[in-house]
Amino acid sequence: MRSVWPLLVAPILVACGSGPPAPPPLVLVSMDTLRADRLEAYGGDGLTPNLDTFAREAIVFEHASAPSNMTVLSHAAAFTGRYVSEVGQVDHGFTLGPTPPTLAEVLALYGYETAAFVAGGDLDPVYALDRGFGTYVSVEDGGSLYHTAPAALAWLEDRSGADPLFLFVHGYDAHSRYLKPTPFGYSRTPPGPPGVGRESGRTTGQPRWFDGVAYDRQTLREVLDITSFRPRGPEAREAMRARGLAAGMPTYGEEDITHMAALYDGGVAYGDAWFGLLMAGLEEQGVLDEAWVVVISDHGEELGEDGIFGHVMALSEAVVRVPLMFRPPGGATGRRVEEPVGLIDLLPTLVELAGARPPAELAGASLVPTLGGGQAPRDRVLFAEGVTSQLAAVDGRGGLVLSGLPWSTPDLGELVRGARLDGPAFSAWPGTPPEAQRELQAALADWREGLATVQVGAAPLDEERLRSLRERGYWDADR
Repeated sequence: MRSVWPLLVAPILVACGSGPPAPPPLVLVSMDTLRADRLEAYGGDGLTPNLDTFAREAIVFEHASAPSNMTVLSHAAAFTGRYVSEVGQVDHGFTLGPTPPTLAEVLALYGYETAAFVAGGDLDPVYALDRGFGTYVSVEDGGSLYHTAPAALAWLEDRSGADPLFLFVHGYDAHSRYLKPTPFGYSRTPPGPPGVGRESGRTTGQPRWFDGVAYDRQTLREVLDITSFRPRGPEAREAMRARGLAAGMPTYGEEDITHMAALYDGGVAYGDAWFGLLMAGLEEQGVLDEAWVVVISDHGEELGEDGIFGHVMALSEAVVRVPLMFRPPGGATGRRVEEPVGLIDLLPTLVELAGARPPAELAGASLVPTLGGGQAPRDRVLFAEGVTSQLAAVDGRGGLVLSGLPWSTPDLGELVRGARLDGPAFSAWPGTPPEAQRELQAALADWREGLATVQVGAAPLDEERLRSLRERGYWDADR
């Protein structure tokens, strides 16, 4: 098969026997903060040629859900096959305890050599997601595939062992700060006069905007006196907007939203180029024809659709719906799967692909039968837990979000069951039928009532961790 990867990455290269079969190499690529709708396979318009080529050779899951809206939390769930509140606390203080076993630990037990090249931040070893990796390199705090992909390829080239391989590569290319290096940074932005959007793009990198009012110079505590990011309900939101205007805060308009979304798209294109470089390197080293290669994102991003930017303040479709694509060894004719699945299915799926046995009591389910042509369950409900007191239930018909109750609230399931569906605490994804909303509310209550209480410690949020969070756009890290 003639390679297409070098052609697609050329601009960036210029710029910068018998018996049972051997376990296959496994490569997992996490493209942080990548919205599914930026890929052609999910309705995009050619922004990501390398990922689009990959999708045409992969099994594409059209309705894949992230288990959280934070990098560390979503990866923790993916690496354990359990929801976040089953393995730790749903906030910035999360740290993974000594149990349950991780994907890397299980694969290592079955003889895999395990290596990870990550871009620091929420995947820094302080959060203990390095458990089970023989090699775990945090290349650059808040960095890109620009930092991690070449390091991973160099490690592969120097590797001399004969054990099967599990390689994890991660980058924050679509994450704030949105503005990326030339020629990608402003490549998608329309011409226009200077404004709040252009100023935010150059300075804070991710706008601190609510409902038309810009708070780029304020901390969250200076803007809100509540424990969530934004008051719930249209009247409360309008009252907050009026306070901001009365205080003399600048406003932003559609042209500012367009500018910031275009900067985000430039970051997506930048990450796609480096993804192409990674695929070309895997092909050159003979890995691509032998390995299962999986591409995910840990969460998406709000880009002004509901008056906000970012991901930690929402469990909307833009945040929870993520790419999930499995490319078999050598590639295959692209196939699309409509049934709902989740990142919590990664552990049991990759373990089964390795010919190993997954741990018991997982929330995730193996997708291997579906990869082989079978049909996944259509009536499955997936869940997501937000760092700003939000829960969501998602199925093939849409999603339902509950805001205002922290994950640790006693009798949370009972409270969810009794809450008014038409009250301000609930919001539905656009297009979710009323009957589906009622069923998702009941499913959310059943799920919370069935979860065991988890007693966990917390990662030390020292000043260095807080600085990293602030620089990556986490407004709630302000002190």
